[in-house]
Amino acid sequence: MNPRTRRNRLRRARKRIREARKAVPPRYKVIRGRLAKIVARIGSEIEALNEVIREQERAGLPDWLPLRYADEWRRPWTEKARGNADFKKLILKHGHLSPNFTLREASGKHRHRLGSDVPSHLIPNAQRHAFKLEIVRHELGDKPLPILSWYRDPDHNVAVGGAKDSRHLYADATDFSKETVDSFGAARFDAVMERVFADGGFGRYPSGSRHGDSRGRRARW
Repeated sequence: MNPRTRRNRLRRARKRIREARKAVPPRYKVIRGRLAKIVARIGSEIEALNEVIREQERAGLPDWLPLRYADEWRRPWTEKARGNADFKKLILKHGHLSPNFTLREASGKHRHRLGSDVPSHLIPNAQRHAFKLEIVRHELGDKPLPILSWYRDPDHNVAVGGAKDSRHLYADATDFSKETVDSFGAARFDAVMERVFADGGFGRYPSGSRHGDSRGRRARW
């Protein structure tokens, strides 16, 4: 029996015992006293079960996240998650573009000496793309999905030989290393990327790395 079911049954039992205690005439003090002890004992067990349930409900959630957003956090690939503006605004305040992808991951600062953080006007692009990546991550088995490259400012983009109008400049593109692709199997990885970015860009490079972007129109190379 799970803790929630047991708690509810105990609550009903405690209610019945309380009602029975009220029905016992006051002159039967011993019986009334025993019933009171049983009610108190059940109350303690209910409180212990409540604590177990609270721990289960918050399992895997950051301390700052209200419980009402638990489903969005645990199932970020769903329309419910990516369509909840309040949820997305809250997690952004805590450095998350989505539950499994952070602003730091999108930044180019830690990837190249010319790299920079995502500018504020491009953060909506980065967040929209992050929730696309959540779908990719889920379809690949909910395993970590390391990012090779995300946002690049113009100087960074030139330095690494990026295309003149690269989607990395708009913060809605990511590259994945050959090692990441191979860890899932290239055929499987490509099939997922084709589906998720059906209305975006998907590219394969001779090095074995891959590119996916949320440009809003189909592009393949």
